[in-house]
Amino acid sequence: EIFEGALLFAERTRNRSLESASHSGLAVTSARSLNYVDSLRHSTETLRISKEINHKVAQRIALSNMGNAYLELQQYNKAKECYHSALQHAEAEKDFEGQVLAHANLANCYRSLGRV
Repeated sequence: EIFEGALLFAERTRNRSLESASHSGLAVTSARSLNYVDSLRHSTETLRISKEINHKVAQRIALSNMGNAYLELQQYNKAKECYHSALQHAEAEKDFEGQVLAHANLANCYRSLGRV
């Protein structure tokens, strides 16, 4: 797996940005394999590292990925919290595409709850 190799290299070279990106890639790969618990684990690591290095976009993406995993695990309140946090990040950064994505994710979550 490419992302696993990248993660090992990032850890060995102490490249925090690459480490964050590798965890993000592993989160997406895990979700595509329907392994939402692993996706959450990698997204949580992405969020932790991206906070340490102050990478705002990576934080928003991690929160969105966490929300997606929680949604698939039918943990709707946690999904909503993640999506709301992602929206706040996007608004703070004036990231219009991030705002649209967060709103779409929230709508999908509410649809899953039968509120739309």
